Amino acid sequence: AAGREEGLAAGREEGLAAGREEGLAAGREEGLAAGREEGLAAGREAGIQNGIKALIALCHEFHLPKEEIVRQVAEKFEMDEGLAAEYYEKLGSDL
Repeated sequence: AAGREEGLAAGREEGLAAGREEGLAAGREEGLAAGREEGLAAGREAGIQNGIKALIALCHEFHLPKEEIVRQVAEKFEMDEGLAAEYYEKLGSDL
């Protein structure tokens, strides 16, 4: 009976340890996947912002009015003019 109890206790410990390891590995993979997605989204947004800022700067060099710049941003980056105006205010109004 004592040997059986020892075996059960050892088996339980071993099972718990294996379960913890499996859970950690799965959590790690999930975290890495989520981190990759967040990183890609942040990279895309940074790229879009850099492109918009460059377009706004170029339009300023040609002395285009704000309305035309917003229209150009909306057209080139396939967004509505309201969002393009927000980007203009955020990124280019001081250029």
